[in-house]
Amino acid sequence: MHADLERRSGARIATRMKAGFRPLGASAWRVDVLDLCETGCAVTPAYHPKIDEIVWIRFPGLESWEARIRWVAGDKAGLEFERPLHAAVLANLLSQASPG
Repeated sequence: MHADLERRSGARIATRMKAGFRPLGASAWRVDVLDLCETGCAVTPAYHPKIDEIVWIRFPGLESWEARIRWVAGDKAGLEFERPLHAAVLANLLSQASPG
């Protein structure tokens, strides 16, 4: 895949969940979250985002979380969160999601 995948700071855990997603200045819609870790996730954004574009993602039960697009491959995009998720928050999200 993309070279940025090699520079991840956290191991991604495959999952299946829906989240709210919105590019800066646009309306939100729902996306599939394909994997998740404290520092980022992969989603299917339904448009072709630009590398370094700022977006907002909202996981079930949480506030919107700022992220930056780090890679795009086909219909998938990798997000790096502006601030990491707390380990307990990540564990709670994963416990509510379907395994990937």
